[in-house]
Amino acid sequence: MALVISDRTADTTSTTGTVNFTAGIVGTTMTITAATPATLSAGAIIISQTGIVLGTIASGSGTSYTLAAGAIAISAGSVLAAIFGPFIVSNIAPTGFQTFGTGIGDTNTTYYTVTDGYNWLDIYGTYTASTLSLSVINVISCSQGFTAFNTYSKQIFCTIPASKYVYRDISNNIVGGLTSSSGGLGYATGTGGTVTQLTNRTTAVVLSKLTGQITLFGPTTLGAVTATTFTLTNTLITATDIVHVQHVSGGTLGLYNVTATPGAGFANIIIRNNSAAASASETPVIQFVIIKGVTA
Repeated sequence: MALVISDRTADTTSTTGTVNFTAGIVGTTMTITAATPATLSAGAIIISQTGIVLGTIASGSGTSYTLAAGAIAISAGSVLAAIFGPFIVSNIAPTGFQTFGTGIGDTNTTYYTVTDGYNWLDIYGTYTASTLSLSVINVISCSQGFTAFNTYSKQIFCTIPASKYVYRDISNNIVGGLTSSSGGLGYATGTGGTVTQLTNRTTAVVLSKLTGQITLFGPTTLGAVTATTFTLTNTLITATDIVHVQHVSGGTLGLYNVTATPGAGFANIIIRNNSAAASASETPVIQFVIIKGVTA
């Protein structure tokens, strides 16, 4: 069942979230030329009517402001909007929806949409339970010709902006880039497995997992500058895949060179003693990861 999260802003105009004005930006300097300029706070995000983020206010007051480095210059007289937030929610969810406190949780970040029924903003921000507020970290997009919201209460709900969406197409290919700023890319718990080699170092092992660990037969020695080969039978491997292997524990780290050659449903794994002397009697453990590959 899909998670749907929605809320209403509090019925107040104390936090409007937006101010529209006419301005021009040159470098990092913004001059407001509207007849009644708004006072903009540091951190406010300036966007064009087409939803392009132009920059963030660093300081200023009245009709003159300095933007953070990297601001996009526009022609004087352009109609802009300042998105400053936070947006205050009433903590009352419509029927069939959850509140942000339940669905997102305190201090967590989320994408969300704010709309007054005519204009809308897609925003990335943080929910704070103590103040029932959604901050504005970044503006992703907005409705065409956006200038400001009306003064009535607005609907706020979680969404996934199209520019941030990753999905599988009809051929099951992933569309959209995969990147990570902190968590890394890899397989989730439950994807991997373990297996122990029996009899000797050339005995085949069977483990049909995308990642896992192989405990080699041992303890036993491996002769100086000598290699042994065994087969990992794995139905998930194809001949075009890359099977990355490395010695992770059980023995002298750095002593062995481990490589893998993939085939259809298997990989031949070679472990080589790089030393000019025989290894100690050890039981190495090898970690493998399958990276899916194609030739067309």
